[in-house]
Amino acid sequence: MWQRWAGGGENERRSRQAAGRLMSGAGRLMPVNGSADSRVCREHADESLREVALTAAAVENWEEYGTVFIGYPIWWGIAAWPVDGFVTGNDFTGKTVIPFCTSASSPLGQSGELLAKLAGTGDWQEGHRFGSSAAQSEVAAWAGGLGISG
Repeated sequence: MWQRWAGGGENERRSRQAAGRLMSGAGRLMPVNGSADSRVCREHADESLREVALTAAAVENWEEYGTVFIGYPIWWGIAAWPVDGFVTGNDFTGKTVIPFCTSASSPLGQSGELLAKLAGTGDWQEGHRFGSSAAQSEVAAWAGGLGISG
């Protein structure tokens, strides 16, 4: 099962590429108000604005998924904070979680570990970062190397 931040751009493209190889279910994390582009700078400057309501944090048939991929862009060195609502809104007990991110220059950093701590449950695997120029073949090689079939 795939969940990704809906801001578009590189994260959208890389998610679609990887999901095309391993997908059994997919979803987009959409903010209730506004878009990622119009809010990210305001929310970076004022952390009190970072609790972002999602149109839906719950996933239909959540119990059927054993592996969850969470894709997000890196914002100022951490996972895009709207992803926090998805992570805190779901129980990852018994699930393998594979985070991945996109960034033009920032590393993956501790983004996956911070999300795992926020979730409190689940078997969180090491994440992967895709640069803005990542080729589809790079995404396919990563996804194929995970040993997971759709």
